[in-house]
Amino acid sequence: MDVGLALIALAIFLLIHLVFVNINIGVGLFSFIVRVKSIEDRGLEEVAKKAFRILVASEFVSGVFGTIITVVLAGLWTPMVNIITVILFFPLLLSLIGIILRLTSIVGFWYTWGMENYKLHLLIGFIMAVSGFMIPAGFRYIFAFIDYPMGLESINPVSGDIYKAIMNPVYPPLLIHTWLGATAIGLLFISTVFAFAGDNKVYLDWSRWASKFGGLATLLQLAIGPWLAYTLYIYSPYMAANIYGVILGSPGKIMLSQSMFLVMVGSGLILIFISLLYCMGKTSRTSAKLLAPLAILSLIAGEVSHDYSRYPYMVVGGLDGIRMESLLNYLLDIDSIIIVAGLVILIIILLVYLILIWYIFTRRYI
Repeated sequence: MDVGLALIALAIFLLIHLVFVNINIGVGLFSFIVRVKSIEDRGLEEVAKKAFRILVASEFVSGVFGTIITVVLAGLWTPMVNIITVILFFPLLLSLIGIILRLTSIVGFWYTWGMENYKLHLLIGFIMAVSGFMIPAGFRYIFAFIDYPMGLESINPVSGDIYKAIMNPVYPPLLIHTWLGATAIGLLFISTVFAFAGDNKVYLDWSRWASKFGGLATLLQLAIGPWLAYTLYIYSPYMAANIYGVILGSPGKIMLSQSMFLVMVGSGLILIFISLLYCMGKTSRTSAKLLAPLAILSLIAGEVSHDYSRYPYMVVGGLDGIRMESLLNYLLDIDSIIIVAGLVILIIILLVYLILIWYIFTRRYI
């Protein structure tokens, strides 16, 4: 088993999943807010429905690739899954509850739309919006743990203090940073989508509204950045040097992480500038078409910068850690060409799906 190929497979699927899950978390919040306002202004109901349909389309992709990630982890990174399951059982349970609530509330929200008891409908919508944030609340513990394996006592056999692991100091800034990012990306994505909606004033007004709050969420996320950077500097100096080396004056070994960090910050600043100008009516809707691509670029750059900074370790403890190859499943004898073929096929299927959704949207079928 080639560790590099196994890592690439995990990274590609993870990035695809994170892009779409962040979009649908923010879009779900947007759809619920507009739906609440549409109770008094019936003209907004179609706006909420269009946002909800976009949520469902993105939820499908994030769910499929979430399943693929589970298969890849269980098959290729089995020792890693063993450690996470033992040490982070309660956070994983929180995410699973969030997933169940999210999927069932999405179905319930749609099928109770228009019912006489609108309060029940809005309650289901509230659960839908909140449960979206519950999912990363559990899974971000995994990233905090591999940044700083608090609670881990032994890997052979796997043992640790599951209650101590919950107190991981990396978790709070990482989670808040993630929540703000998901809100920003979803709102900026919907801002771009509604900018393509033609000359419909209602859609353009809500495009600017989403741009304003998406830009503010991005600004808050950048403000949280120093807290996260300081936490990594204290508890995971190896990662901090690789990510913030240019700023700290002590460059790490991984220049890609530092480069991607600068891309993330740069695209975030541009996002804030464009979004605030657009929401104030200082620029045309053409500028809003840049918001979604820049938001996705910022997300990908940030994830690559953060996650690749651990290399060649999978779990970092201070200045060293557990190397990736020691957490690979060597009992699985699979040819590299099969992994490559699987990657290519799944990416082609994703592209066909996205083209189909885009065609349906531009033809005004959703």
